[in-house]
Amino acid sequence: MSAQYQTAVQIENQLQIKGAALANLKAQKAKYAQMLDASKEFKFNQVGICDMLAAVNQNVPGGVWFSTISFDSPNTLIIKGDAANDQVIVNFIDRLQKIPMVERA
Repeated sequence: MSAQYQTAVQIENQLQIKGAALANLKAQKAKYAQMLDASKEFKFNQVGICDMLAAVNQNVPGGVWFSTISFDSPNTLIIKGDAANDQVIVNFIDRLQKIPMVERA
């Protein structure tokens, strides 16, 4: 093989690796944008709501992202989203159960 061909193959491989990394970053950006959009629905007029959201936020494991967050009533927080796998969801639920203000997760 010629040196130019080897260089071209190396550049093509690097381009594929960079393309995959860029696609991964774009997917993460889209997930974060969904979380930001979900948080815009809140009207912070109660200290308890802010405390609850802060507690939930501190207990979100990696691999979990929210698509919507809403309050069904002053005492019911509904979270919808996705996770990398079922074990991450179980971990999140276990963490939520340990929050003093959470009655049932």
